[in-house]
Parts: sequence; structure tokens; C-alpha cells
Amino acid sequence: MAKFTSKLAIGTANFGMNYGVNNVAGKLSDRELSKVLTSACEFGIRTFDTAQAYGDSEIRLEPFVQPNSEVITKIRVPIEKNSKPNEVRLAVFESLKNLNLDKLYGVLVHNPEELIGIHGSQILGQLAELKEQKVIKKIGVSIYRPELLGEIMKVFKLDIVQVPFNIFDQRILLSGWANKLKSNCVEIHARSAFLQGLLLVESKFLPEKFQSNWPELFHKWYDYQVDMDESADTIALNYCLQQPWIDKVVVGVDSADQLKRLSLIEKLHIKNNFFGFSVKDENLIDPSNWNRL
Repeated sequence: MAKFTSKLAIGTANFGMNYGVNNVAGKLSDRELSKVLTSACEFGIRTFDTAQAYGDSEIRLEPFVQPNSEVITKIRVPIEKNSKPNEVRLAVFESLKNLNLDKLYGVLVHNPEELIGIHGSQILGQLAELKEQKVIKKIGVSIYRPELLGEIMKVFKLDIVQVPFNIFDQRILLSGWANKLKSNCVEIHARSAFLQGLLLVESKFLPEKFQSNWPELFHKWYDYQVDMDESADTIALNYCLQQPWIDKVVVGVDSADQLKRLSLIEKLHIKNNFFGFSVKDENLIDPSNWNRL
């Protein structure tokens, strides 16, 4: 029997920095990180999402990378007038050094606007060369807004797109881009299944700025959990996992016990229709706007 391969991928933002509105543990300790990554292997999780912007996450991940691991990193490539001509190549090899690898499953551009700017061809050329040299298996982008994809795909053959998707943020699905990407054989990785932990916050602990700005939405969300007699993490994660167009769901965890719980949730099959929860307001669905509330 083939060994189970999970649809979950481990997000490593909290390996290198404090991350998530519901994260009280902060940056993972060495002990807990070791337990998380050892457990990931046991649960059939072999995809890891990291980034140069995540502090020392690449370096901390390195000792736990296995021969069958699929490591994806995100690079920032703000090419300036005085940048070196091989800036992208240097960034990729910095990640390879940090991870002690000679090749990466995927490299994503962390600031996709650069691809449709004046330096786009330079960035794409270097990435394509690294792919041809088999230093990178797949290249792609990490996006925040689906509307960027139209411009990017005019100039860039994507292998992977990482995109936010959750019960509140359904833009990639409702815009039709999920189907367009799959029809072009693009691998789709969904992140923010819990909206940086906001969907998991108990009603009594919900920050006032969310309660005051979207009272009906959150009231509906909490009532739905009661009606379903299911926990927030079970409902939210299953919603992402049940989407046939999603190849991987990137999750961040604070402990090995939490990862075990998510792995158990993956074995469940709860069918739901959440179109009534879709929100277009980017002040809510884009966490980078939360500090402005």
C-alpha cells in the first residue's frame, strides 16, 4: 500500500518570526519546532513553504529536510539601478545555502508586481534559466489579489500559484481564476485557511475592531459552528481541503499537538457550501490592512 501523502503543507513563517493574530506562543522554540517537523513526516506531510522574508526560517528548517521533501521558498527581487545583473540567481542560491540543498521544488516571487514592471523580463529570464538547469523544478508567484494574474500570465508561464483562500476570502474561486489556472496545469497552493487565525478566535476574545466593523458576519460565523456542532478549525480546514482545484493547503502550527489535530481533521469529509460567507472587503480579508482599522 502506498504511504499516505497529505494535502497539507507546513507554513514556516512562525519558525522565524511572530506570526498570526491568534498566535500566543510566538516564534517556535527549538524543541517544539523539532517535534512539529518530526510529526509532519509521520503524518505524510512532505511539502514545506518558507521564504527569505521569514527571518531565519530557512536555516531552522534545514536539519529536518528529507530526501522526499518538497521545499518551496519565496524570494524578494526588488531589482534596482545598482543591483547586480544576476540578482535573482543570487537570491535563489542564498536559499539553497540556507537549506543545504542543491535544488528546490519551487521558487515563488514574493512581490509579483515586479514581474509586470520594467524588470520583469530580467527576473523571468533568470528564473527560467535556473529551471532549465534543474536548480528549480517549478517557478511561480505568491499573490494577494487574483486580478494580478491576468497581467502576470501574459508574460509568465506559471507552474505554481500560492493564493489566499478561506471561508471569508473566496476571490480566487468566485473570480473564475481557480478554473483558469487548473486548465493551464498550474499547481495551486492555498494559504490563510484560518485567515491568520482570525477564524479560530472565540467570540468572547474577538478584537473589538472586527466585531464593530463586521458584526453580522461574525455572528453568522459563530452561529454556524453551533449549528454544525463542529469546531472552527474543523469547518475552516475542511472547506479548503474539499476544493478539488487546490493541490496543497499551507498551514502554520504552534505545536506538534496542533499539527496532529489538523492531520486528524484531514481524514474527515464535511461537505459545506460557504458562498454566503464570501467577503469582498479587503480591510477584512487582507491582513496587511488590519492595523489601519
